[in-house]
Amino acid sequence: MFKPILDEFIGQFKRKHPKDNIRVLAMLGFGSSFSNKKIRANSDLDLYIVIKDIGKRFRGVMRINGIAVDYFAYPLKQLKADWKKVKNRTAPRLTIAYMLRDGHIILDQNHALRKLRIEAKKFLQHELKNSAIPPNLLVINKYFVNDYLKDIEDSLRDGDAFAWQYNVNLLFKDLIDIFCQFHKIPLVKPKYQKMEIAKRDKKFVRLYESVAGAPSPKEKTKRINALARYCLKTMGGPLPREWELARPVRDV
Repeated sequence: MFKPILDEFIGQFKRKHPKDNIRVLAMLGFGSSFSNKKIRANSDLDLYIVIKDIGKRFRGVMRINGIAVDYFAYPLKQLKADWKKVKNRTAPRLTIAYMLRDGHIILDQNHALRKLRIEAKKFLQHELKNSAIPPNLLVINKYFVNDYLKDIEDSLRDGDAFAWQYNVNLLFKDLIDIFCQFHKIPLVKPKYQKMEIAKRDKKFVRLYESVAGAPSPKEKTKRINALARYCLKTMGGPLPREWELARPVRDV
């Protein structure tokens, strides 16, 4: 289905850089279009292209027959360097790991992508297995959830729509992060996160989505509380009314 678009893109990309003698060695498609084999109204084609090293790398968007092709064109050594940062945990995100593991291999002349995919699978398995939240941090996270809930209720009572919405947004992000880390669910791009959570806990997804359908801020607040209570329950329950953490003082 995508072959005519990809062929046209590669042709135009090479013509755009006539002096660079672009040689494509491997190509990986990732994102919703390749996962669903369907182009939606706002879909684009995400491509990672491995090119022969010419001392350059390219990042851009090109439109082919009305379809946006969002591309990276990097030499293999750059891909390996970026992957090394992920493995060394110096990269801010695991995007490359998920791309290598889940992407659709379109071309792989020297099997470099397949070798990296094996590494990415092992890496992510290890990451999920060892991603539990330390007990002290879990207590702090639960504290912030409770704090957001109080601020949401206070701002609703005060009629402060700005503070109410701001706290709701912050709480929603924290609930996803905490819930997924505790239950060892991969954190991925927002439009794919529902699918990852639903594999483990459909009720969380149902409660999360019910908030969007609430007819009023008052009802939305009620549903937010239900979601937060469920989230805390799955993580051992809410904090007691009185609690304390004792930790050593950090050296200055």
